[in-house]
Amino acid sequence: MYGQWYLCSPNLADLYRLLHKASHRGFPDMLGSLDYMHWERKKCPTAWAGQFTGYKHKPTVVLEAVASYDTWIWHAFFGVVGSNNDINVLARSLLFNDVVNGVSPHIQYVVSGNEYNLGYYLADGIYPGWATLAQWAIVRGPARMWHKEQLYSIMMMCVILHNMIVEDEYEDLDAESDDEDNCP
Repeated sequence: MYGQWYLCSPNLADLYRLLHKASHRGFPDMLGSLDYMHWERKKCPTAWAGQFTGYKHKPTVVLEAVASYDTWIWHAFFGVVGSNNDINVLARSLLFNDVVNGVSPHIQYVVSGNEYNLGYYLADGIYPGWATLAQWAIVRGPARMWHKEQLYSIMMMCVILHNMIVEDEYEDLDAESDDEDNCP
């Protein structure tokens, strides 16, 4: 019910705001910070364990998320089957399928004399450590559910709750100040 609002991709106005804020902070044309969270799957059926085992040598399910400057998660992709390292998840990502197919926003900019036509994402540990998602005990420890559908529902619920908190904090800040540079 809340996914339509709290799990949607940025519209044109949002995209303009994200690009403006990123440029103001020294990252022109950056679309967001991309990172992966590996959620250990404690009760993974033994027959499936090999499919879900990645670099941690334990069965995991992976969340791919893109967050904006205010930590709003505007893209979440969860539950890839297979050897779960970041490259395999990226290969199945809807976000990067859009980039490869030319569906992502076209943004033109020049860096060191080279012209680029797509925005970029900061990656590899740039997002401040998943502290907001780990505040719920259900994702802080290993997953204890058997079915992927249950794990998916739990993770998406945590992302929605995270975005609700970010929205609430941003509204509180707006009440205190009209300065958009004072984001949480």
